[in-house]
Amino acid sequence: MKALKLSQILALTEGNANRKSDITITEVSSLIDGKESSISFLGNKRYISQIQGSKAGIILVDQSFDTQGFDRLFISCEDPSAAFSKIANHFAPPTIEYSPGIDPSSSIAENAQIGENVYIGPGAVIMEGASVGDNAVICANAYVGHQAKIGAYSILYPNSTVRERCLVGQRVIIHSSAVIGTDGFGFIPSKEGHKKIPQIGIVELQDDVEVGSCTTIDRARFGKTIVGEGTKLDNLIQIGHNVIIGKHCFIVSLVAIAGSVQIGNFVTIAGQAGISGHLQIGDGCTIMGKAGVTRDLKPGEVVMGMPATSRREFIADRAQLRKISKLEKRLKALEEKLG
Repeated sequence: MKALKLSQILALTEGNANRKSDITITEVSSLIDGKESSISFLGNKRYISQIQGSKAGIILVDQSFDTQGFDRLFISCEDPSAAFSKIANHFAPPTIEYSPGIDPSSSIAENAQIGENVYIGPGAVIMEGASVGDNAVICANAYVGHQAKIGAYSILYPNSTVRERCLVGQRVIIHSSAVIGTDGFGFIPSKEGHKKIPQIGIVELQDDVEVGSCTTIDRARFGKTIVGEGTKLDNLIQIGHNVIIGKHCFIVSLVAIAGSVQIGNFVTIAGQAGISGHLQIGDGCTIMGKAGVTRDLKPGEVVMGMPATSRREFIADRAQLRKISKLEKRLKALEEKLG
């Protein structure tokens, strides 16, 4: 069993304890699920009320947190969440390693190119003309389409799909049920119905991209849909055709990005936000949760609401609405007095 003494935890977290103890920690936990042998952390002050009832043996807190009034063992550190991650990594189970080899139940085209030390799992399919780089992992039932390219050290988890001709860089992670290279949503309305516009482009995922489960990235109508180096995509994201996303962006679950949007580098898009087609989002922008973006954003803008406006404008608008509501109540009261 893995265990850590208080002195070892202090060394890992670079923190300070509020008192001495000979406690031994054998696991990590939330505040609610804490045990005397577990360590937890306070990542947000809204959960302070959970400290009193927590049974966690040690609680990591921010250096500004006042530990007075709590009969608990605290460790104050610069970043409790980051410090907790270090402890959690110590107790984490061993990383699953895929020994190189090809499962006999997989299906690999004769002209597919398979690099060295590659793992290909049960039921995986590698189609004609596809290539898989050195040390890549293609898990059970994953699909690599015709002429698609998978870079070295990349991982396709079970049931993920990389469609025909799409390009996946090195060290890319594609989680289960993600689909790279679905047809773009392009149709021409007519009296006879909707006529499909051919989607002949591809998707390119650059190095160190991560794609969450059930995320779909449409292939370009022509050219490329691009996700830039180091960008991280959460689960359940829709990216339309011919979208270009820059480097090191961070996009959270349930975001929808319409076709031909161009997004700069280091952009953060929070959950359930939507971006209308053909817009340009500048470097370093932050789009808050549930925002609906209908205009171009300059570099560094922070927007929220629907339609999305600056945070200052959004707060001002909300304040005006509250004032109007109060005025309506006063007006109604006056009307009742006047009969």
